[in-house]
Amino acid sequence: MGEPRCIHKVQDGIHELIFTEVSRNAVDEFMNHFDGILRQAAPDDTVRVIGNNGDNSPQPMGYALARSRAILNAYRERPAIRLALMNNGRFANMMDSLFRTLLRRRDRIRFFKLTEREKLLEWLRRDD
Repeated sequence: MGEPRCIHKVQDGIHELIFTEVSRNAVDEFMNHFDGILRQAAPDDTVRVIGNNGDNSPQPMGYALARSRAILNAYRERPAIRLALMNNGRFANMMDSLFRTLLRRRDRIRFFKLTEREKLLEWLRRDD
């Protein structure tokens, strides 16, 4: 088996999914990890996830949205999601608008630049 295209780390209840390349296969690995996180959490929990795209170009957006929609729609009852996406700042506004269409009212999503990790962790740990 080749090198992972998306690495899953967990620390202090925060899941970090780190892309190692830009591809549909990387999106598939990310979504498989994300689905596993949702499956293991209780419906009244809040899952806290960092999606770290590093300094890569954006992942295939249409494909990522379709996969996200399929996973999120598969759960009648699921935990709240607090998702912090890290990237180099390119296309953040466009991605933010697209991903918000998938989320429920109690979910939160926010984009952070790679240099804002402490700010990201502070936001991710909040319960608002």
